[in-house]
Amino acid sequence: MIIFGRILGALLILLGLAFNRWILEAKVILDGHINSLKTDVAIVLVQLVLIATGVWSVAQAPRFRAPSPRKLFLLLVSTIFALGISELALHLTKREDTTSKPAYVGQYENRRSGNFEVDNQTGWRMQRNHEFQWTIDHHVNTYRSNAQGFRSDRDFETSPKRLIALAGDSLTWGTGIDYHESFGALLEKQLPGSSIYNFAMPGFGIDQMWMSIRHQALPLRPALVVLAFIDENFDRSLTAYRRAEGFNKPRFVLESGRLRQQTAADRPSRFVQMLQSNSRIWGMVASTVGRLRPFGEWWVLNTAILDAVADDCRQQGVPVLIVRLPQKKTSPFRFKPLADHLRSRGIEFLDLAVPEAPPGIHFKNDAHINAKGHQYVMESIADWIAKKTAAVGRRELSARHKRPLGRLSRCSIPRLRSKSEGAPFSLAQTLTVLIERNNTPAYNFGAHSFA
Repeated sequence: MIIFGRILGALLILLGLAFNRWILEAKVILDGHINSLKTDVAIVLVQLVLIATGVWSVAQAPRFRAPSPRKLFLLLVSTIFALGISELALHLTKREDTTSKPAYVGQYENRRSGNFEVDNQTGWRMQRNHEFQWTIDHHVNTYRSNAQGFRSDRDFETSPKRLIALAGDSLTWGTGIDYHESFGALLEKQLPGSSIYNFAMPGFGIDQMWMSIRHQALPLRPALVVLAFIDENFDRSLTAYRRAEGFNKPRFVLESGRLRQQTAADRPSRFVQMLQSNSRIWGMVASTVGRLRPFGEWWVLNTAILDAVADDCRQQGVPVLIVRLPQKKTSPFRFKPLADHLRSRGIEFLDLAVPEAPPGIHFKNDAHINAKGHQYVMESIADWIAKKTAAVGRRELSARHKRPLGRLSRCSIPRLRSKSEGAPFSLAQTLTVLIERNNTPAYNFGAHSFA
């Protein structure tokens, strides 16, 4: 027992030393940044408790005695009592969020919908050639679908030219605004001769966006795929049924590092299901642990799905841009761990949910971005296109003249500079540099090609 006590004490001391701000930011905390004084104080207190307990265990090891069965029983009873009181207090004071509860394959039947229908690949889509109205933030908008069941003012062609495919949830779909105000429609106006097909649907998770890109966008051979998400979409990947929409959806799990669809056999034990359905403490702990890097499913599963999106696009020779949209429910922060992860895999990432985002881009009484927000997203994506095409155009001209671009006259590339460089540009022309290549080699954006 003396050796055990000293080993335990040494481990607690090491844990206390390791439980510091720098390690937590680098390896555990979701956004990779701790900017709260309260959090800093809490970390220091935990460190002091762990180190002090470790020192005490080492010092008291010679006098350490195993607790009697009676003391162990009293400890168990008191722990259960404390958990019961805490559970009761949470039930009385904390409103239940039923939408966050996980659901499993085959647990629920699809609910009848007047505006949406079942889609075997993604879960649901709009009813085809259908029109309905929703009231958001005290104003009414009309939502129309085309013959394919997507929000658009025209049917999708089977072989569109200069296609940019959008995947996302209700923010990309355009909840609360008219179709012509959505960032997809605005971007199309900036790119004459190009087509923007919006495959987004309300309530989609990252996994459904992946299936939408794989089964609906890539078969049309787009010039660019844009996946636009908010952090909440990561939560939606952890359930096989969306209570808000009333539809079953694809749910994936990681097995030996590979993604596969969840089956009814993947359900946990009845005891765990009971805790998930009824315990607020279980839900809080599971949500907190699940969001920690690098072992939480919230992080591991969704980054694996984003990697799969990039792999699918890469196999088709199509570049993909991942866009993090501005969100109202959480304070703006730079999602540095995700940016680092995507960058390490050569995936383009545009983070718009940052403190520098303009104010007033969300509805006052709703979490969706308003018309100003869609304008901001469109301009950001357009600027990204301009920067990338400018870089490709410079490389092309340098290769054509077989000398560094610096020796060329600036007037030879007046349309290949972005807004941030202070010069006007034509998005239609800069996009053409990349996507109007019938039989010429593709041009690389890092690990991707834009043909």
